[in-house]
Amino acid sequence: MEVPCPMVAKQRNEEQDSRKLNAFLRETTCGLVQKESGSYIESWWLLKTKITCGELITGRSNIGRVFVTVVFLLSVSSVAVYFYDAYTSLIENCTPLRTVTTRIVDLSFNVFFMIDFFIRFLAAENKLLFLTKFSSIIDYITIPPSFSSFYLNRDWLGLRFMRIFRLRTLPGFLHMTNIVKSNLSLRIAQVFTIFGCCWLAAAGFFHLLENSGDFYKDFSNYQNLTYGECLYFTVVTMTTVGYGDIACKTTLGRVYTIFFILGGLVLYGSLLPVVLEGVRARNRFGGAYRKEAGRGHIVVCGHINSDSVSSFLKDFYHVNRGQVTTEVVFLDLKAPDLELAAVLKAYFTRVKFFVGTVMNIKDLERSKIREAHACFILANRLTSDPEEEDYANIMRVISLKNYHSPVKVIVQLIGYHHKVHLLNIPSWDMQNGDDAVCVTELKMGLIAQSCLAPGFSALIINLFSMHPAEMPKGLQPWQREYYMGCSRRLLVDTMSHSFHGMSFAEAVRICYEKLKILLIAVTTQGNDDAKKGLIINPGSEHRLRGGEEAYFICTTAAEAHRAKIYCEKCHSDLLSIHTMQRCGCQSAMGILMKQHAQLVAGIASLESAKSPNGSSAIEHPSDKGNSFQGSWARSIPTTPRSGDAEDARDGSTSAEVSLDSTGMLHWCPTRSIEEAVIDPEESHPHFKEHILVCIFADHNSPVVGLQNLLMPLRASSFHRSELKDVVFVGNLEFIRREWSLISNFPRVFILPGSPNDRFTLRAADVDACLSCAILNATVVNPSLDLVLLDKEVIMCTLNLKTMEFETSDSDQPRAAVVLERKTGEDIPIITELMFDSNVEFIDQDDEDDPDSDLFMTQPWTRGAIFASSVLDAVLSLSHFNTNALTFIRTLIASGSSELERLMAESGKIRRGRLTPDLLARRNRCRVGQISPFDGDDYVHLKQCSTYGALLLAALSSYGFICLGLYRCRDLDTNPPSPSRRYIITNPPEDFALLPSDLVFILQPFNTRLDHATLV
Repeated sequence: MEVPCPMVAKQRNEEQDSRKLNAFLRETTCGLVQKESGSYIESWWLLKTKITCGELITGRSNIGRVFVTVVFLLSVSSVAVYFYDAYTSLIENCTPLRTVTTRIVDLSFNVFFMIDFFIRFLAAENKLLFLTKFSSIIDYITIPPSFSSFYLNRDWLGLRFMRIFRLRTLPGFLHMTNIVKSNLSLRIAQVFTIFGCCWLAAAGFFHLLENSGDFYKDFSNYQNLTYGECLYFTVVTMTTVGYGDIACKTTLGRVYTIFFILGGLVLYGSLLPVVLEGVRARNRFGGAYRKEAGRGHIVVCGHINSDSVSSFLKDFYHVNRGQVTTEVVFLDLKAPDLELAAVLKAYFTRVKFFVGTVMNIKDLERSKIREAHACFILANRLTSDPEEEDYANIMRVISLKNYHSPVKVIVQLIGYHHKVHLLNIPSWDMQNGDDAVCVTELKMGLIAQSCLAPGFSALIINLFSMHPAEMPKGLQPWQREYYMGCSRRLLVDTMSHSFHGMSFAEAVRICYEKLKILLIAVTTQGNDDAKKGLIINPGSEHRLRGGEEAYFICTTAAEAHRAKIYCEKCHSDLLSIHTMQRCGCQSAMGILMKQHAQLVAGIASLESAKSPNGSSAIEHPSDKGNSFQGSWARSIPTTPRSGDAEDARDGSTSAEVSLDSTGMLHWCPTRSIEEAVIDPEESHPHFKEHILVCIFADHNSPVVGLQNLLMPLRASSFHRSELKDVVFVGNLEFIRREWSLISNFPRVFILPGSPNDRFTLRAADVDACLSCAILNATVVNPSLDLVLLDKEVIMCTLNLKTMEFETSDSDQPRAAVVLERKTGEDIPIITELMFDSNVEFIDQDDEDDPDSDLFMTQPWTRGAIFASSVLDAVLSLSHFNTNALTFIRTLIASGSSELERLMAESGKIRRGRLTPDLLARRNRCRVGQISPFDGDDYVHLKQCSTYGALLLAALSSYGFICLGLYRCRDLDTNPPSPSRRYIITNPPEDFALLPSDLVFILQPFNTRLDHATLV
């Protein structure tokens, strides 16, 4: 039985009364009655009286709370007087009532109850309905007999027991006085109130019938029963025990007992489950967290369901993390359902669940927030209102910081621009570990990078995700190679001081050849050692200082630790890497290097203070330690590539360089959406090697974050001639909602229409595209099966794969890569899925087990899908590796805090002045994918037969850092199809290469590589 909140029935529409009063004051200035819409409205004094009475009976004012308290206390007193009279007096007597104290007290109570009745009558919106309410009927039965008995000097207990029902307002009174606050406690209080009132009233009615006798027998068959005996009888009868020591003698009593048994069984059976459920929930999910000695805990709140909790716990307690002693405390307003309870049961020794909210101080105390290592706030990725979801999570952050400002908070947000609100919280401190995981930012950034380097999103996610330590049995050869790459992880450790003065490229070579780990990034510090910056593959010009944090791709933390204990003198002739130990040179060298670094930093700060232009307006890690600032003007390409005659559509040409105010993005003058729209019915220039983005959405769908998708594709680390056209296919009105945020990005076009329409796809030159991304912005309909939310993107993927193309086009020349495409199977496609289980529908001819983990399915192994659920692993990872989010943001976007603030506050990019400092910020690493054995672009790599030789040759000749291979699974197909490839992350040195292999690279910005072509 669902019991409504008792306070709902007590409230009397305060807002409606106020609006009505204001409307009345606007339309009349006197107390006259006027007509409005054919009906009369109350005069000024009557309306004012009604509002005042409403405030009294609802307790909205101080006087009202006093009035409600007095009414309730008098109700309790009147019931107590009835109990006393029922024990000491007969049912009817003729004693002068002026001499009976209890009768005088009872009469005074009824005078007050009569006043309360008229106040409630004046406050009622519908007077006729009020007169027929149960509370009014109780007053009819109990108040008038009291006055008549006093006048006639004749007392009759009669139906005075009905006053017991005045106590049904007990839950509302407890809530008003803040004695009971939680919804669960109110429900239990109301259940007991209903049961108690019915029980006491039933005993009173039985007392009346048995002590009076039957009227048709002249009341001669009565029996003298006390009220206590009647209470005993009703309990025995209602529970169907029936001892027989007390029995009915009157016929009316027996008839009443029949109906009472039936009604009592219904009442008892309906209320008992509610009580048991409340008591069980209070016992299981109430109380407070008790911290065990030697164990810490984290608190997880927000959107708590079986899927989010399962993903979080599976990664948090993965066996590869070792012995994790931290307990997880979940805090949610609702008790867990059966599915969530099953997930919690699997981790019952390390997980606690409490019913509560972080918006309540008492619940924060129960969960021991002050002692928690961190607090995670999960977001509902399937919400139909992302803005409302983000605002709710930000309010949770405010509540946590207001209660205990030092607590580390990691919040999951959906919208990128909502991150700016966190900066308004005074105690929000990212240096202390506070962070925001933006789902849209990470998802769209990884999808964009996968458009440039197919399979890259799966490669990066696998680096951060936890996989089983032991390789499953029965895997095919290609699956074993893929699984071998899944064991690689991105780990952070400190560089030895032996690397001081080395170029970054030389450090990469030493780490790979001698230490058997792959160095890909380092942190830099400003002159004041206060602010760190992350740079990924800065190139051979960057010099290491030693002692900085570095990022490695390896298998275990022990392997990454080799870089910290490496000594150039003691480990130069090391025979086995497994016998490597710390030597005695490191401590003395560390002290000397620290003193040297402080001296250099002091000299640099003095020189900067002397120079009027010694500092940049915007700090970025790439501003320090580069030697390219004087040659940027020569690095700008001046020869437009083929087909750039159409570039004028975005207001610029490939020979122009226009950057935003942060220097991180390419910029173009603002365009109207009509300038970007392409009519498929009309003649338009053909696209080639462009990025096709299919969006399934309607005009009221939540925004998907197209700005975050375009930012990696328009990074200033690309030369203008290397930018790929981006063509959006979808609902024009939906794209219009985000156009103001992307109107300053060059080479962006829109083709209105359905992505499932083959005519529209051919008009977008799908056969000539570099890659295709299929995005899902379907509105969530709770009445439908949520798994069907992916139906449109799945149908689009299958439709695209079965399309057939002509091998040649006499009217428009195609790129070489396009000439070999015969079907849609040859197009690299990445599809966004809302539910992991739908991955089985992407490939109709695969042999995947439906129960396989997502990361072992064929679409995932080649990077053909992206599921937002994988970002839950990134959330838990931030607890163990605080640098993980920084690395991902820097890799897929810019990592610039100023750009984040600019995009979050204004949403648009502004044009910047092309100063040397601004141009110097183009010196950033970018993601790419090359084919080392095709063409003559990489002649120094053609002779490499193993992966180790390829990595070292690419590093020394081109400055590339190789991350892994994108290998063809079916070697008998020619040309190799992208749908038959899989990723291998950082294979061993002696891993044999194949002519069809593609290589994932981290490519530094360098003018010598302008001729390089990415596939």
